Amino acid sequence: MYLSEDDLSEIHQYLFKQNIYQEIKNAKKDQHIIDSLVKEQANSLLRQMKVIIEKICKDDIEKMFLTIKINGAYEQSTNVTGLEYQLKNNKILHNPIINSSYEVDAFGGLGYAYIYPIIYNMYMSKNKPSIIFLIPQRHYMENVRHIWYAVSVDRSTSKWTLYPTNNPYANY
Repeated sequence: MYLSEDDLSEIHQYLFKQNIYQEIKNAKKDQHIIDSLVKEQANSLLRQMKVIIEKICKDDIEKMFLTIKINGAYEQSTNVTGLEYQLKNNKILHNPIINSSYEVDAFGGLGYAYIYPIIYNMYMSKNKPSIIFLIPQRHYMENVRHIWYAVSVDRSTSKWTLYPTNNPYANY
């Protein structure tokens, strides 16, 4: 039997969608864990992150352009404006717009990274999660994002603690 490029593409798309819906189904089973994590960890993490943001940003303009990248089970990112909502969000994305071109994404790793709330993403990480605070700067006429500050998330205590790290990708 001969499969054309279109057939292979459709099969790939089908398998990718099937994987995403399986991830959603698995996450729904853990909704009680997600709710508990948000209740126990969100306010503490938000407070710690706000202290870091105040420390590294000179003004509101810098805050506006700051990107916060979370390296948990998947890479996710947010900004200062969406940080509180993202940390306190306990909702699983139920009906994502699925396109196999999202599967391998330079920023998100896998296209279904954003199915999960940020706190659950950190919880699912097999290694120590990290958070990187990035700000754009001009460098040789190209916009690049420089790491301003990086922290690891210590999940060994009842309240997760952020502490500075020189190598945020060491455990990723």
